[in-house]
Amino acid sequence: MHKLGLMGRALKLRFLVPGGAGYIGSVVTNDLVASGNEVIVYDNLSTGNTGAVPKATRLVTGEFKSDSYRVHQP
Repeated sequence: MHKLGLMGRALKLRFLVPGGAGYIGSVVTNDLVASGNEVIVYDNLSTGNTGAVPKATRLVTGEFKSDSYRVHQP
């Protein structure tokens, strides 16, 4: 999943995973992190769980329709 940059080195990619604290989102997040990517999870935690988000991942909680959000640092 890594793209090659100058000198053939792998570039670290950054992903935003909406719903990343839910079951499917957490599986996707874990796979992306395991591949060496940087992942930011955005979730309202209505059905998700903070325990499902890997420690190396930044969790931002909120609603897409609201102006309020909260950033959880790993």
